[in-house]
Order: sequence, then C-alpha cells, then structure tokens
Amino acid sequence: EGSELKVNGDGAQERDYIFIDDVVEAFVAAVKHSTRTNGESFYIGTGQGVLLREAFLKVASVAAKIASKEIIPELYIE
Repeated sequence: EGSELKVNGDGAQERDYIFIDDVVEAFVAAVKHSTRTNGESFYIGTGQGVLLREAFLKVASVAAKIASKEIIPELYIE
C-alpha cells in the first residue's frame, strides 16, 4: 500500500517464538502425565529469545521480496 512500516520503541523486547504444534504436544503430554503435572506451572518455549527488531526486520525483508521493492523499516523511539 506504500504506507510506512514502523515499530514503536527500540525493538529491544525479547520474544520466544514457538510452533503451535509444539505447544499442543506439550499440552497433550501434560494431560498424559497429569499425576505429575497437576497443580504445577510450566513455561512452554524454545528458550531462545528473539529481539522484536530482529523479527521485524525479517518480516520487512520477506515483504520486500514479495513486493519486489525496497522496504525501509523504521523504529520510532519515544
């Protein structure tokens, strides 16, 4: 559409991206082993954080290839 591609902030926030199939598998395993998992808390993730700005730049790169044009993303630090 030609509009700006921007993210507010410095993009230093970390996210742990995971495939939904892996999350479902974790839930199924928790149910199978409910005598051991009942009442416990678990973190489901890869353990490998990705900076938001890195993910943003990757998306911009893929969008540029699809659009066949240069896309210059901007970080807006407030």
